[in-house]
Amino acid sequence: MKTTPRIRSFLEGCSTMAFIVAVFVISRLCVMAGIFFGRKFIQSPAGLSYPADSHWWDALVRWDAGRFLSIVTDGYAFVPDGQTYNISLFPFVPLSIRFFSGIMSVTPVVAGLLLSNLFFLCALLLLYRYTEECHREADAHLVVVLTAFFPLGVFYSSIYSESAFLFFSVLSFLMYSRGRYVLSAIGLLFLCTTRLAGLFVFAALAVSYLTNQVIVMKGKGRRIDRKALARFIAWALLSVSGFAAFLVYQEVALGYWDAFIRVQAGWNRHIGNFGGLLDELTSPDPFRIMNIIPAAVTLAISLRLLFLSAYRTHALWGILSVAIPLSTGSFISMTRLTMVFFPMLIYLASLMKGHPLLRDAGLSLSLSGLVILTSLFVRMYFLG
Repeated sequence: MKTTPRIRSFLEGCSTMAFIVAVFVISRLCVMAGIFFGRKFIQSPAGLSYPADSHWWDALVRWDAGRFLSIVTDGYAFVPDGQTYNISLFPFVPLSIRFFSGIMSVTPVVAGLLLSNLFFLCALLLLYRYTEECHREADAHLVVVLTAFFPLGVFYSSIYSESAFLFFSVLSFLMYSRGRYVLSAIGLLFLCTTRLAGLFVFAALAVSYLTNQVIVMKGKGRRIDRKALARFIAWALLSVSGFAAFLVYQEVALGYWDAFIRVQAGWNRHIGNFGGLLDELTSPDPFRIMNIIPAAVTLAISLRLLFLSAYRTHALWGILSVAIPLSTGSFISMTRLTMVFFPMLIYLASLMKGHPLLRDAGLSLSLSGLVILTSLFVRMYFLG
C-alpha cells in the first residue's frame, strides 16, 4: 500500500524524534557513568568538601547549583561589602524551580534536575528543526549529537541555567527566521532573565532586524521604514522587559539596581581589569586553560562567521560572549558561554560533513570528555 505524503511526513517526524530522544538518553547515561566513576574513583581537591549526598543525583548539585537552590528557599541576598552573593544569578531558573516544585510536590532539587533535563531535550528538538530549516549545509543529526555529547554537558543536567538558555536561544532564532517576531521576542524575554548573555543574543538579532527590516534600499540610497521601525521598537521593548523587571526588583528589594554587577567584585571582576586578564594569560593553570581555549575558539569562529552570510546574524553574539567577560579581567565561565553558542556547533558540523574520520574522532573525544569532566564536577573540581 502506498503511503501518502502526509503519512510519510508523520513517519519521518516520528523517526527523527526517536533519534533525538535516543541521543538524549544515551548522553545522559554517559553523565550518570561519570557520576558513579567520580564518586568511586576520584578524590575531591584538598580543602574542598560538600555535604554527604542523600541520593546519587545529589552529586549534580555543585557550585552554582547550590546558589540557585538558596534563591529558591531563601530568596536573593546582597550587601555591597565586596563579597559574593547569589544575586549574581538571574531569576528564571529559581522561579521555575519554585513554581514546579510546588505543582509537582517534589523537592527543589528534584524539580530543578527534572527541569534542566526537560529543557535540554526540548532544546535538542528545536535545534534539529532550526538546522533543517536554516542551515541545510550541516547535518542536523550530527548537530544534535555534538550538542548532546558536549564535553561539559553535565551542566545541562545540573541545576544550572545552560539548558534553559540553550532552549530559549534556539527558540528565539527559530521564530525570528520564520518571521514570527512576537514569539521571538517572548523567547528573548525569558532568555534575558536566564543569563546576562541573553542580551548578547538580543543584540545580534536586533542588528539583523534593523539592517534587514527597518533600513531598506531606495534607489542608490537607504531609507528608514517607519512602520517597521515602530514594530522593531515594540519587539525590542518586549524582548528586554524581563531584564528591565529584574533591574527594578534589585532597586526596590536590595537598594541597588545593578547589584548583579556589583557582586562581581567578590570574584575580582570589574570592567577594565586587564591586569587580571594578563595574569591569567601569563600564569595559566589547567582549569584556566580549560576556559582560555574555548574563549579563543569561540572568538576565532565568530570572526569567521562574519564572512558567511548564513551565519552572519550569529557572529555578534559570539564576539560579545568573549569580549564582554574578558573586559572584566577573567576567563572564568567561558566554557559555559561557549557550550550554549549553538551556531558554532552547526558550523563545525558543516565542516565535518563528508569527513567521517574527523567526525568520529571528534565524537569520541567529546564522549570521553563528557564522562571524565562529569566525574571531576561531582567531586567539586571547578569547571566553569
